[in-house]
Amino acid sequence: MAVFDELDPERPNRLDWKILRDGAISLYFDSNALEEACAWFCEHNYHLYMFDCTQWRTQKDFYDAAITILHLPDYCGDNLDSIKDCLWSMEVPQEGGAAIIFSRFDILWQQWPIFSSNLLDVLEEQSRGFLLFGRRLIVLIQSDYPDISFQTTKIRHIALNPAEQLMRTREVLKKTQQSTK
Repeated sequence: MAVFDELDPERPNRLDWKILRDGAISLYFDSNALEEACAWFCEHNYHLYMFDCTQWRTQKDFYDAAITILHLPDYCGDNLDSIKDCLWSMEVPQEGGAAIIFSRFDILWQQWPIFSSNLLDVLEEQSRGFLLFGRRLIVLIQSDYPDISFQTTKIRHIALNPAEQLMRTREVLKKTQQSTK
């Protein structure tokens, strides 16, 4: 089964299509835009897995949260290789999909920049694996830090979410029009 119907006239307007065409991970700065995205995913039969990065003092805290929130098997270990292997047991419905949401990802990134980039690598790779079987896994990361960047070579470019891309484009056009007057 295809992940998207190429004849569906709504496909170009779907949020999941807009995100997945550029990669599995979308960056949010605006919390309201993230809330709107979460509402969209709920309306379209996605399971939402919410993480609050402010709750973790150690990487073990992250692993404990991942096992609990993603309903991973008890034997899942405290390392990214184990998380990667166990993600296949996560529920990602055929109709709709799953979205993993990290609020305040900038905190995780500031504490453990290499670990956070490696985590995103794992999630991007697993999303691509799920797509091979007709299932959608999307990752939304919210940051309050505007200069967040990722030092990684495995994942695709992390794009700003579609709503904020549109707002920024409008701001640039408005400034350009004002400067030409």
